[in-house]
Amino acid sequence: MKRLRLLTGILLIGLLLLSVGTGTEALELRDGEILIDDQGKEINVTDVETVISLNPAITESLYMIGQFDNLVGVATSARSANWPEEVDELNNVGTIRNINIEKIVDIDPDLILGAAMSEAGLNKAEELGYRTAFVSPDNIDDILNNMLIYGEILGGLETAEIEVKRLETKIEEAIEKSPEDDERKTAAIFSTVEPPKVFGRGSVADQVATLAGLENAFPHDNDSSLTISFEDILVEDPDYIILVMAGREDIETNSNWQELTAVKEGNIIEPATEHILRLGPRVIEGITILNEKVY
Repeated sequence: MKRLRLLTGILLIGLLLLSVGTGTEALELRDGEILIDDQGKEINVTDVETVISLNPAITESLYMIGQFDNLVGVATSARSANWPEEVDELNNVGTIRNINIEKIVDIDPDLILGAAMSEAGLNKAEELGYRTAFVSPDNIDDILNNMLIYGEILGGLETAEIEVKRLETKIEEAIEKSPEDDERKTAAIFSTVEPPKVFGRGSVADQVATLAGLENAFPHDNDSSLTISFEDILVEDPDYIILVMAGREDIETNSNWQELTAVKEGNIIEPATEHILRLGPRVIEGITILNEKVY
């Protein structure tokens, strides 16, 4: 069975152009029974009812497709608030990087979903006999595909299809509001200001900004942040500055930055990290936020 996907042709092409592989396989469900995770491992999921999520992005996806009742435990992020609020009522099995295996054993789930930062916890759980799946989407297309797969595994595919279509529509609306390529505003997406580090092509931040109608001022082929010089920033002089983890005060207290057009015009955007860095469905809200602020 091919990967589940509902994206329209135009949108799919755009997302595929944005995709930069990380060496992982694409999440796939064969015959509704065998889940192929992002490392190519096969997991039988025919009788899965209870799930533990070791990644907030996965937790968001399960919530949005109406499968929160099947979620019996979560790992949380030490850097961002839990979302939705109902997460606080679930069994906490630690943080993403520090999984409490004893708590997982107490809960005894049917399936455990996690990503790279929780890989040690996933491996330990697998050694104890639990079914585990490594889920590491590369792009927004993967996020939507995974939501459909979760829905099919847990018996809620119809609801998942409705939610995915709603999110696709939000992306399409942002694309329709965006100008032609030669009229797009430019943006530099900073992870830090001192020293200046920017996200390049292939990063989720770049994908969000591009779908919001912005042109990355530093489209280097690197999905992580890259250190640049302030002279480089002056040369590009982007229309907008997007601060992902950097603080506005780092710019406001540095006289050099006052030379930039974006600073002079107050075009500094500080989206929540989960709206621009986390590979979960709320990055689509980030697309809408950036698009509305700029256009």
